[in-house]
Amino acid sequence: MLTLKIGKSSLHIRFSFLFIVSLFLLLEQLSIGRKLLAAVLLHEIGHLLVLILQGKAPEQVDCSLRGIVIHSGERHNSLAGELLLHLAGPLMNLLCMALLWERDMFACAFHLILAAVNLLPIQPLDGGNITELLLEQILPPERVHTACRRVSFCALIVLFVCALPLLLHGKNPSLLLFALLLAAQNRK
Repeated sequence: MLTLKIGKSSLHIRFSFLFIVSLFLLLEQLSIGRKLLAAVLLHEIGHLLVLILQGKAPEQVDCSLRGIVIHSGERHNSLAGELLLHLAGPLMNLLCMALLWERDMFACAFHLILAAVNLLPIQPLDGGNITELLLEQILPPERVHTACRRVSFCALIVLFVCALPLLLHGKNPSLLLFALLLAAQNRK
């Protein structure tokens, strides 16, 4: 693992992340690697911009097989501020999609898919974090974690139900692989 210190923030780049970046570069043979990588980076830049506008710096940015995860430390924002922080990535993707609409439909598709996937109510995605914030407003603290896990589980079941017919009909297995990856992360 490579660790860099930038001010009070630390950047951790794990070797698994370098593997993923090399896969993106392999996809560049099909002219899609750069577009996919740009969509992911712009998503995270959306989160970073809102964090900085709120007067905070990330404590840690972790780049691994799971993707890029920004750790902002303890919550000190209002509910609206926290919601905006988690919505910033998907909103950045939707903004990019709108700007690219007539120029590059392939890039638009990446931005739309990334925004939609990140809004799924599954931990650790942005939608899962938003679900947790909203459940904290209506449930006692001791029930929030269990409720979040149940919502994530139900959303994962829906993903598996959608992915299985695609796989059985010889279509793209990527939705099933994505659901499996999310299920593995959700067990933690």
